[in-house]
Amino acid sequence: LFVTGCGGVNTNLVIVKDGDTLPQNICKDLDDRVIVVHKTGCLACGRAIPILQEIEKEKGLKFEYYDTMIPTEREALLKLNFVTRYVPALVYKCKVYEGALDKEKYLEILDVS
Repeated sequence: LFVTGCGGVNTNLVIVKDGDTLPQNICKDLDDRVIVVHKTGCLACGRAIPILQEIEKEKGLKFEYYDTMIPTEREALLKLNFVTRYVPALVYKCKVYEGALDKEKYLEILDVS
C-alpha cells in the first residue's frame, strides 16, 4: 500500500502491519537497527516501552524510538519511508511486530535471550 503526496515529505510511503516484511528498497537502509514506533497516551505503548527500555539496558542495545505525536519524530519516521498501521510496533531485521508483547517474546525476536 502506497500513500502519495504525504505533505511533501514522501511520495512512496509504505504502510505496514504486523508480520509484514519491509520492501527491499527500504530494508537495505535499515541494517540491523531496532525501530520502535509508539504514541504518547497509548496504553499498550505504556506497557511495551518500559519492557523494551529494560531489554536495551540489560543487553547493552540501542533502539530508535519514534513517537508519532511528536512532529520531529514523526517526520524522522516518515523519512524512513514506512509507517506502521498500529502502535506499539517494533521493526527489526525488516520485519514488523505490532502490539505490546511480553519480555520473552521481545527477547526471542531480538535473538538476545
